[in-house]
Amino acid sequence: MRLALLLALLLAAAVPAIAVDPSADDGDGDGVADAIDACPDTPTGDLVDQSGCSVCPCDATASGDAWSSHGAYVRCVVQEARQRAQAHVATKRAMRAAVRTARRSTCGSTTLTRCCVYADDDADVGTCKMMSPDACDQLSNQVDAEDEGSGSCLPNPCVF
Repeated sequence: MRLALLLALLLAAAVPAIAVDPSADDGDGDGVADAIDACPDTPTGDLVDQSGCSVCPCDATASGDAWSSHGAYVRCVVQEARQRAQAHVATKRAMRAAVRTARRSTCGSTTLTRCCVYADDDADVGTCKMMSPDACDQLSNQVDAEDEGSGSCLPNPCVF
């Protein structure tokens, strides 16, 4: 009985429940109302804690240290997704999508960035491509291209 209670408490601490009020304003769409969201600009699709902050932020670990690799970032997302799916606080489908997005991101990589390439100067939507920052800079000499930094191309960040 004591072991079961301890396991339940550990699981609750590891997988925070997020109460979502569908009528509340949620500017970043992370499921946490703006009034209590400590991180109001969380990237779309990030797994967040009860305060609305990314559990596995793209630019650095939750403790602020640099990711050792892209694989380390993806492992963080996989572990969090697995915990949420096992605790039935998120669907397996949604967690597979979160892992797929993490795998297709530049997070944890020091050699890749997201480069937005626009067909012309008047285009409102560009194409997101992952490449080295130098390649994006060189491309900007030929076409309208902007380095968007680290993250995912899902959803497309190249929209005005």
